[in-house]
Amino acid sequence: SSSSSSSEDADVRWCASMTKSLKLWITKHPNVKTNQLLKQFASVPDSKAVLFKAALRAVAACTDGRWNLKG
Repeated sequence: SSSSSSSEDADVRWCASMTKSLKLWITKHPNVKTNQLLKQFASVPDSKAVLFKAALRAVAACTDGRWNLKG
Protein backbone atom coordinates (compact mmCIF):
# COMPACT_ATOMS: atom_id res chain seq x y z
CA SER A 1 0.00 0.00 0.00
CA SER A 2 1.15 3.51 -0.80
CA SER A 3 1.81 5.88 2.07
CA SER A 4 1.58 8.98 -0.12
CA SER A 5 -1.57 11.05 -0.07
CA SER A 6 -3.63 11.78 -3.15
CA SER A 7 -2.42 15.39 -3.10
CA GLU A 8 1.16 14.15 -3.36
CA ASP A 9 0.15 11.99 -6.31
CA ALA A 10 -1.44 15.03 -7.93
CA ASP A 11 1.78 17.01 -7.38
CA VAL A 12 3.82 14.24 -9.00
CA ARG A 13 1.49 14.21 -12.00
CA TRP A 14 1.56 18.01 -12.21
CA CYS A 15 5.36 17.97 -12.12
CA ALA A 16 5.57 15.33 -14.85
CA SER A 17 3.21 17.28 -17.08
CA MET A 18 4.99 20.59 -16.41
CA THR A 19 8.37 18.97 -17.11
CA LYS A 20 7.05 17.86 -20.50
CA SER A 21 5.66 21.32 -21.26
CA LEU A 22 8.91 23.02 -20.29
CA LYS A 23 10.96 20.63 -22.42
CA LEU A 24 8.79 21.23 -25.47
CA TRP A 25 8.68 24.99 -25.01
CA ILE A 26 12.40 25.47 -24.35
CA THR A 27 13.19 23.26 -27.36
CA LYS A 28 11.33 25.82 -29.48
CA HIS A 29 12.77 28.81 -27.60
CA PRO A 30 16.44 28.11 -26.83
CA ASN A 31 18.41 30.73 -24.87
CA VAL A 32 15.18 32.07 -23.43
CA LYS A 33 15.45 34.73 -20.76
CA THR A 34 14.05 34.01 -17.31
CA ASN A 35 11.43 36.77 -17.53
CA GLN A 36 10.17 35.48 -20.90
CA LEU A 37 9.95 31.97 -19.51
CA LEU A 38 8.05 33.16 -16.44
CA LYS A 39 5.70 35.18 -18.64
CA GLN A 40 4.96 32.09 -20.72
CA PHE A 41 4.19 30.04 -17.60
CA ALA A 42 2.47 32.85 -15.68
CA SER A 43 -0.58 30.64 -15.15
CA VAL A 44 1.36 28.53 -12.63
CA PRO A 45 -0.22 29.19 -9.22
CA ASP A 46 1.93 30.38 -6.32
CA SER A 47 1.18 27.13 -4.54
CA LYS A 48 3.01 25.30 -7.33
CA ALA A 49 5.98 27.69 -7.64
CA VAL A 50 8.34 25.33 -5.82
CA LEU A 51 7.29 22.42 -8.04
CA PHE A 52 7.64 24.58 -11.14
CA LYS A 53 11.21 25.51 -10.19
CA ALA A 54 12.01 21.86 -9.52
CA ALA A 55 10.59 20.81 -12.89
CA LEU A 56 12.49 23.58 -14.66
CA ARG A 57 15.79 22.73 -12.99
CA ALA A 58 15.25 19.05 -13.79
CA VAL A 59 15.23 19.70 -17.54
CA ALA A 60 17.06 22.99 -18.04
CA ALA A 61 20.04 25.00 -16.87
CA CYS A 62 20.41 28.76 -16.63
CA THR A 63 23.56 30.46 -17.91
CA ASP A 64 23.86 34.24 -17.87
CA GLY A 65 20.12 34.57 -17.32
CA ARG A 66 19.22 32.34 -20.26
CA TRP A 67 17.70 28.86 -20.14
CA ASN A 68 18.57 25.84 -22.26
CA LEU A 69 17.76 22.18 -21.97
CA LYS A 70 20.32 20.01 -20.24
CA GLY A 71 22.26 17.44 -22.21
